[in-house]
Amino acid sequence: MRLKILPLITGGALFIGALALQACGDSSGYAYGPGGYGPGYASSYGYAPTYVEPAPVYASPGYAPGYAYAGDGDYDEQHVWRERDWWVNNRRDWVMAHHQAWLNHERAEGQAQATYRNQVQEDRAAYLRHQQENQAAARINRQDARGAYREHLQEDRGAYREHLQEDRAAARMHESAVDTAQARAARRRAEAQNRR
Repeated sequence: MRLKILPLITGGALFIGALALQACGDSSGYAYGPGGYGPGYASSYGYAPTYVEPAPVYASPGYAPGYAYAGDGDYDEQHVWRERDWWVNNRRDWVMAHHQAWLNHERAEGQAQATYRNQVQEDRAAYLRHQQENQAAARINRQDARGAYREHLQEDRGAYREHLQEDRAAARMHESAVDTAQARAARRRAEAQNRR
């Protein structure tokens, strides 16, 4: 009995959850956006939030409020929110009339990009100079190392020759000492035989 009730309870909970989620959905077609909740929000809950307002219309076409930043935008004729870049790329004349600060911001971005490009070029040039300096220093180090190796090799050869001469002199002295010892031994033997 217990096993039959558990699936019913689980299924009922899922059904109630699905109904609750459907009621939370916005069926009016307006999406959440920079302008807040759409009119469907007001009809669902019985009051309208204060931040659903039309775009402000300024008296003089030369007026541009504040400084532009990445979150700027405005509503078009169909009350669809458009970002600043869309307006600048598609309706530049309207931007000139209503939001000139956006163009100033675009110019500042262009200057920042030019400054960045210059900095990148300077960094590349500095890197190439540094690389050439390193290559020149490496060449000089290799030449110095070759020179030091040659000097060391000549010193080793000189030391080997000296050692070889010393060994030969020692061998000659040893031979003469052996010869002298053998001659003495031969004399002693001869003297010993003469005494007998």
